Amino acid sequence: TTKEIGNGMADYANDAVHNKYGIVTLKDYDKYCYYAAGLPGISLTRLFAVSGLEDPGIVGLFIQKTGIIRDYLVDDQEGRQWWPKEIWSKYFDDFSELKKPENVTGAVNCLLDIIHNALLHVPD
Repeated sequence: TTKEIGNGMADYANDAVHNKYGIVTLKDYDKYCYYAAGLPGISLTRLFAVSGLEDPGIVGLFIQKTGIIRDYLVDDQEGRQWWPKEIWSKYFDDFSELKKPENVTGAVNCLLDIIHNALLHVPD
């Protein structure tokens, strides 16, 4: 698992498109979350799951996506952008517009959209 995580994260570190534009599509967002937390989630879920009904990959995606939502401000301050353009571009032309006080309505709607995407990974 560790090797697969390392290889996946190395792919992002070496991806010129990602390094220039960040995460663009929801498919890219899921792929990044899979490597960043999906694989660790698989390992942890195997250790802690009792019912056998949990899908470890889905648990990891949910955990990573909630972390990305939570860490928006810190990531922004450090020049990182993990929110997928496929979501934020519905509300803004540029990701930096999300934090402007005059854009609070669009920002809240964008936040609700990305939270909804994370909640798609919660089992019924």
